[in-house]
Amino acid sequence: MTLIGRVALYHGLLSQKLEGATILVPNYHEGVEIDTLLAAGCKLVYYSVTDDLRIDLDDVEQRLQDAKVLYVIHYFGYPQPMDEIMAFCKKHDLKVIEDCALALFSRDTGGWLGRYGDIAIFSVHKTCPTPGLGFLRSNQPVKLDGLVPVSSKTTLIQSVALFRRSIRASSLAGIERGLMALRRWISRTTSVDIHEDLNPEKGQWDPRMSKLAPSKWAYYLMRFINPNRIIARRRENFERLADGLRGFADLPVDRLPDGMCPLFLPILVERKLEVQKRLGELGVESINFWSRIHSSCPPDLGNELSTWRQQCLALGVHQNLNRRAIDRQAAIVRQVLSEFSEGNSVVQNGLD
Repeated sequence: MTLIGRVALYHGLLSQKLEGATILVPNYHEGVEIDTLLAAGCKLVYYSVTDDLRIDLDDVEQRLQDAKVLYVIHYFGYPQPMDEIMAFCKKHDLKVIEDCALALFSRDTGGWLGRYGDIAIFSVHKTCPTPGLGFLRSNQPVKLDGLVPVSSKTTLIQSVALFRRSIRASSLAGIERGLMALRRWISRTTSVDIHEDLNPEKGQWDPRMSKLAPSKWAYYLMRFINPNRIIARRRENFERLADGLRGFADLPVDRLPDGMCPLFLPILVERKLEVQKRLGELGVESINFWSRIHSSCPPDLGNELSTWRQQCLALGVHQNLNRRAIDRQAAIVRQVLSEFSEGNSVVQNGLD
């Protein structure tokens, strides 16, 4: 286990002696995984992902050059066609990095995702309420000796922040405000800067992280994680929220294949940041999902997924949300989308 998924990726690259290797990476990415690859000295060649977020192997084949590795992301927990990908990589003598940061506890017809790649990485904190925590699976020995556990102060602040977000998702605003005050008090009394201290939620590569191990508290919390319960609750919440929004929101992926553990329910909306702000005002937390194209990605390739980057909001289906919370979330999203739809109608009528 590592502090976070990007640290797992970094040490996985070292275990495979891939520092400086040329790696094929998707044009739809968060950015921090790209930073991590660059920090390991890797050279990057970008390939296209289709509009339904499937790897385009025909495009990959046109870009092979001297690449040694194919980087594959399972978006939102949806499995990529790994049997086809592995056959392709065997044909072209490519190693595979399987990025399961968004797909913890997801399976395809053959079993758990993450079993295919030479390297597979997982970000536990994206699915479970843990302060950081990443997993690495490599088919080569991994040396993690000498890593120092992250400070208890940092872990405490992160834990309070995680609990606060969970409370916010449940619409208990008073408790949330109390937790915000507690987090600020901890920061003052322990001399830790909330904004500058190590924080897995920042979505940035920080070389200090590569030398740190998870806290003992994170290991302890893992004992209470029940994968089967998490999978069942997330699937139920996803389907209930999708049912509540069908016909009101653009749902690019609204059906669950067998075995999938969804991370979010993505919706596509115009004026994304304004919609997100309005949802927040009404107590619904959403994520402005992967809006940034990494500077190393050619603009023509990066802009192929412009609809996803400009319009995708991710809505929570967390296992701690009950049916009432999901129904409330759906009602508020419908209300906000209606408000913005009526606003657009007023503008159109004025232009006419």
